[in-house]
Amino acid sequence: MKHPRSIALLCFPPVDILDVAGPLEVFRLANLLSRDPPYAVTVINARDEAMLETEAGVSLSTHATVAQLSSHRGRLEKTDTLIVTSGLSAINCYPTDALDWIVRHQDQFRRICSVCLGAFPLAASGVLDGRRVTTHWRLLDLLSSLHQTIDVDESPIWVKDEKFYSSAGLSTGIDLTLSLVEEDLGHKLANDIAKEMVLYVRRSATHSQNSLHLERQNTPNKRLQALQVWLLENLDKHLTIERLAERLSVSRRTLIRLFHAELKTTPGQHIETLRLDAVARYLATTDWSLEYIASKSGFASVDVMRRAFQKKHGVPLATYRQTAKAAPPWRTDAVTS
Repeated sequence: MKHPRSIALLCFPPVDILDVAGPLEVFRLANLLSRDPPYAVTVINARDEAMLETEAGVSLSTHATVAQLSSHRGRLEKTDTLIVTSGLSAINCYPTDALDWIVRHQDQFRRICSVCLGAFPLAASGVLDGRRVTTHWRLLDLLSSLHQTIDVDESPIWVKDEKFYSSAGLSTGIDLTLSLVEEDLGHKLANDIAKEMVLYVRRSATHSQNSLHLERQNTPNKRLQALQVWLLENLDKHLTIERLAERLSVSRRTLIRLFHAELKTTPGQHIETLRLDAVARYLATTDWSLEYIASKSGFASVDVMRRAFQKKHGVPLATYRQTAKAAPPWRTDAVTS
């Protein structure tokens, strides 16, 4: 039986529940789906309290406090990964002994990660000086103004700078933790966990915080929302205006008017944007051939895909793939068609 990797989840209360529960669930499922449980997680309260206060008004039990760990030196000597979480109400109210604990032990961790506002206490400790970091999109400017020695990246949902990882907000902690599992144990287990969690899509570090799909779903028309989901699931099909109109049980002219009024675009432009987003995602996260990517994304040929992609992104497919793969610390396994 292999010795499990030790994960320390350090929480600066009050925390957002999902920032704690998301990573915990990923690690729990990794243990459940593996013959030998690969992870042992310790939830640590940065304050000297057994119960962890959350922004939602409920409390979570913890395994230890920083004060307890400090009085038992060596307890976390073999800890593989430190993950730090926090919440909006905790900004600039961090226990100094917890920040000092991070600094003292930083060299023993193979990876140091932050989920959402966990970037703030990590930055306050000084361990992120000179590092590329991200956090929730609403607080990027605040992080930058408070900690001018770090490089705040406003775009991706999570980033890696050497052994330091940071994720944007809330649900992106799940994306980051899945990437850690994939880094440790491979693509298949990470994908199996994502399926168990009923995640619609696994997001890589190249995904933007400014989600096109969320913007396009900003419509009260439930049938149009459902159509957008259906489109994402059927990009490889022959999608005509007539087929979309038939699916909504409206005329061709009504469909065009609906897209213009609700989504500020045309059906054709919307479909091409979704397809190009899929191409970018596949280039960044798979080793699929261009022929397979074109087919899966719904393009008639690689040449058609290449011209459309170049027009939108201004770079060739190969250049985009090379640049994107240099950014995230993991790659999915090659998949053959």
